[in-house]
Amino acid sequence: MPDYYYEFYNLPNVPGWDNAPKDKTGESARQSSPSPYSETADDRDVWINYSMYANPNTQGFGSGGTGPQHVQCSISRRVKTHSNEVGKRSKNIQVGDLLLYRIALLSLKRKGWICATGKKKEWPRAYIEIINNDGVVLKLDMARLVINRWSLEIADEGAGEIFETMHFRAWVAELSRASGDTIEMVLGDSDK
Repeated sequence: MPDYYYEFYNLPNVPGWDNAPKDKTGESARQSSPSPYSETADDRDVWINYSMYANPNTQGFGSGGTGPQHVQCSISRRVKTHSNEVGKRSKNIQVGDLLLYRIALLSLKRKGWICATGKKKEWPRAYIEIINNDGVVLKLDMARLVINRWSLEIADEGAGEIFETMHFRAWVAELSRASGDTIEMVLGDSDK
């Protein structure tokens, strides 16, 4: 069963939520002082989908499409309740904490959530690690995030599990493969 770690950083600080880290949390600090905008889980509690988006025309991607436009990512997570074991590996996750909802709300701060061209140091960021059953680690660091959608779902069956999902786009992404090689994608006008 794969393990996941995700973290959002370089987020705007607003009253009440002024503890957003400017930099990614190092591996050694994840257990002792985890970011309030991070979670470690397995595939029973977190699901991550990552894809590249392009605008093909009727002739397909290669001959007439626009090429890659942005990266799309979605994170779904089971919300910790008193009756489940969600968050037992992430001590920073409280019962009922809607971590992704907090991030979606922060994205509404016009003066703090900055994605403008030429403001690279201010772009919000997300970092994802996926460790598969064989120990292969894939790392993805994304910048210039825009939140597309957030949703909450309560399951009809069983204990009425609660799930939250957030979809977002990124225009800068660096993928680190298990071999240590990195592939950087700078899309749109993000290199200016």
